[in-house]
Amino acid sequence: MDENVHASTLLLVSKPAFYAVVWTGVVVSFLFLAFRIYVRVRCFRKVYDDDFFVVLAWLVLLATAIIWPVNRTLATIYEGYGIVFGGQKPTEAYLAHFENALYQIFAETFLNICGLWCVKLSFLAFFRRLGYHVRGQRVLWWSVLAATIAGWAISIGVIYYPCALATLEYEAGRWPGVVRLRGVNSVKPIAVPLRREPPSADPIAFRLELIFPQTSSV
Repeated sequence: MDENVHASTLLLVSKPAFYAVVWTGVVVSFLFLAFRIYVRVRCFRKVYDDDFFVVLAWLVLLATAIIWPVNRTLATIYEGYGIVFGGQKPTEAYLAHFENALYQIFAETFLNICGLWCVKLSFLAFFRRLGYHVRGQRVLWWSVLAATIAGWAISIGVIYYPCALATLEYEAGRWPGVVRLRGVNSVKPIAVPLRREPPSADPIAFRLELIFPQTSSV
């Protein structure tokens, strides 16, 4: 890679665009949610179980949107691309927030999975109300519910936790061609990755890595 290429030219989404997309999704989904609850109360004088799961899913979406600016999470991620791909030197702020950013990315991933499954449970609650009095549908409903819960457990279980909850030293060991730097608030020198060549055989994975570091291979 050309040493003069700035990492920002490789990013598919800028930070302002990222926040715009995230919060636009939150606001638009809230409008639909508010309309849904209004129709329920106006027409049926109550809300149902499936409405509860939809509200819970929206709250999870709101939580994931709030995570990104907390403790410079998104800023740390974008600065990391400048280090890995642009040859920039890590700043003290980057090193100080690196592990916290990893933990918050893990929290965002976990909440995303839970939010998606809340939507699935909302559909299940809706279909339960339609025909739970029919024995055959009850058997089918419980079977699908068990499969849905199992799918959630598998999705949580397949997360590679040593990577998702890694330390700076662990992450540095995954990257080739590291240099030695002195970490913030640490006496011992630690290895910090400065740049990585894009895998030419898998350009899609390369572009995903530019946006979400947890998609990189371990």
